[in-house]
Amino acid sequence: MLILSEEFKNLLRSEEQISENEMQLSTRLSEDLGIDGVDAHYLMESYADTFSIDAGDFDFHRYFNDETDASV
Repeated sequence: MLILSEEFKNLLRSEEQISENEMQLSTRLSEDLGIDGVDAHYLMESYADTFSIDAGDFDFHRYFNDETDASV
């Protein structure tokens, strides 16, 4: 049986103020919770720090949108 870890739930609660009712294994960060752009970037940094993960070559733009202005 798959479950969300309490550590991950705590991360979502503290970083994004996500309620327990919004957290399911099938919940998608961008599509379901609206976490995208800069917010997603900071969440992924916190995720890597919290779980001691080397983000290495994680392709952020594959999963999230970039909020920077391309015309700058």
